[in-house]
Amino acid sequence: MGIKKALQLLEKQAEIWLVTYRLNGEKAKTPMWFFHENNNLYFITSKSSKKVKYLLRNSNVEVWIGDQPPLVKLQGTARLIFPNSTLFRHYAEKLWRRHPTFYGPFEQRFKYWRENAVIIEVQLIDE
Repeated sequence: MGIKKALQLLEKQAEIWLVTYRLNGEKAKTPMWFFHENNNLYFITSKSSKKVKYLLRNSNVEVWIGDQPPLVKLQGTARLIFPNSTLFRHYAEKLWRRHPTFYGPFEQRFKYWRENAVIIEVQLIDE
């Protein structure tokens, strides 16, 4: 399935699976809230999460859309966006807009994120 078709499926999803690779090469999958822009997906996670540790060693990821087979599986490359980046607030706000009731008031949430989180940007690879 191409990226364009997969991105259409995302409109119906509240969360998707982000798959990173443990240090031993095993897959580690986590359900994540997200938003997408162009062909990129964005997630936010704790700076101290295992995902961040794994991504610092291996930026290759998979994204799984759906909860039951047949899952749509996409390949991508991740990069971390840290709070000192000018893009951090921009993407944090977009993520919050997609899930406002889950995250609570933006300024309060942003203060927490700025101190404790990173944004994961995944550039999808069209196969």
